[in-house]
Formats: sequence, C-alpha cells, structure tokens
Amino acid sequence: MKRRALTVVMAAVIAWTVVASSLPAAQGAAADWSRPKSIESGGIRVYYPRSWHASVDQSMISIRSGATRIMLVDYGTRQAFYFPPRPNRFELEDGNRRFLSCLRFAGWNVIFTDHGQAIQAFVKLGPGTPKSDAAEVLDRLEIG
Repeated sequence: MKRRALTVVMAAVIAWTVVASSLPAAQGAAADWSRPKSIESGGIRVYYPRSWHASVDQSMISIRSGATRIMLVDYGTRQAFYFPPRPNRFELEDGNRRFLSCLRFAGWNVIFTDHGQAIQAFVKLGPGTPKSDAAEVLDRLEIG
C-alpha cells in the first residue's frame, strides 16, 4: 500500500512538472499610463507610469518599479556615429537578453541615436513586469 501511494505521488509530481513548465509565465498588470510622470536631464525627457520612480545621477536617468530598472545614459554627440538610429518602436526580444556583467543582471543593452545624440539604455525586468511596459518607457523618450 505504501509503495502504491508513493508511486501515485511521484507520478503526480512528474505530471505537474511537465504541465507547469509548459504554462506561460505569470504577467503582472500593465502599468497605468493615465497620468504619466516625467523627468528630464540634459536633452532627454522620460515619461514613465505614475506608480514608478525616477532619479538623475550626473548623465544617467534611472527609472524603477520594484525590481525593474531602466537606466539611460546620454553620451551626447561624441559617439553618435557608432550607434544605430532609433527604431520606430522598441521591442525587448528574448533572444537579445544577455547577462550584463558590468551591472550584474540579465537584461537588455539598447543603444541608439536620436537627434544626433548617442543614448544607451540598460533594461532589467523584475518579476511581474511585462516587457511591453519597459518598451513603452523607451518609446516615450523625447530626445533633443
């Protein structure tokens, strides 16, 4: 009887593992953009959801919500010819997610130029934050 119960429990654990690994990851509620906040440094203005927070440290703007971080660095015009042009819409694709050793987290390193300014964005998603929320912050950047 004990052997049969143990076999049933083990089968249930294996079945749950297979089922759970095939389910999509839980996504938190989308950010509230009804009354966005903004912060500006140099030639960059960032709009972000009202429940998020932002700060400026020299030439870097940091936007955060829980464990989610977006850090924007403005290199000015000096390195603009090394960076690609800004895309029409930002997409944080899983295949471009890497471990950023200098920052000690896995995320995206997004570089682009806009109005002659070279911009680098480091994006780290915390649990429950949809990629679309971070991409929306990047889409709403005003440069220049």
